[in-house]
Amino acid sequence: MNKYEETGVLSVKDLKLPSKKQIEKGVAITECIQEIPCDPCVDSCPVHAISMKDINAPPIVDYDACIACGQCVGICPGLAIFVVKKKNKKGI
Repeated sequence: MNKYEETGVLSVKDLKLPSKKQIEKGVAITECIQEIPCDPCVDSCPVHAISMKDINAPPIVDYDACIACGQCVGICPGLAIFVVKKKNKKGI
């Protein structure tokens, strides 16, 4: 059993995070790590920056392709996607 399954809290090690440069331009970050049948974020992305190996796999965001539009955020039933951007040393 993974630690997050015991505590309900993810650690940085559980996530694939974007680079500092990618965060400065703005990207969607997923906190979706459970293998459950769900894929509305894939279909909602207008630039096809989100993919999945199969319907049960967690989504993978291509941070270079992501345009930080937020379409995936609104459609995620698990509230597991966030758009982040850094400007002038402040998070937006």
